[in-house]
Amino acid sequence: MDVSDPDRPRTVGVHDTPRCATDVIVEGEYAYAADGWKGLRVLFLADPISPVEIGFYKSTNAVGVQTAGDLILVADGRGGLLVLRSPSLSYRAYLPLILRASR
Repeated sequence: MDVSDPDRPRTVGVHDTPRCATDVIVEGEYAYAADGWKGLRVLFLADPISPVEIGFYKSTNAVGVQTAGDLILVADGRGGLLVLRSPSLSYRAYLPLILRASR
C-alpha cells in the first residue's frame, strides 16, 4: 500500500500467501506475515510491485507477528510464543531461540 496521500491510499503490489494472513508487518525491505497453520511467511519487497517470498518458518497457528531488533516474535495460538532470529544475508535460516513459550 502506498499511503503517501493518506486520503487516497492505493495498492502497489499483491502477494497471495498459502493460507490467510492474519497479521503483516513491514520492516525495511521485508514483510513478515502470520499465515495461520502455514506459519510465518517472509517476503522481500525490493520491487514493491512484485513481492517475492524468500522464506518461511512452519508453526502450528501463526496469528500475530512483531519484530524487536533482529528478533521475530510470532504469536502461535495455543502453541505459545515463537522467538526467532532474523537471518543474515549469509544464511537464509530462521533460528529458533525459544521454540515454545507458554504458561
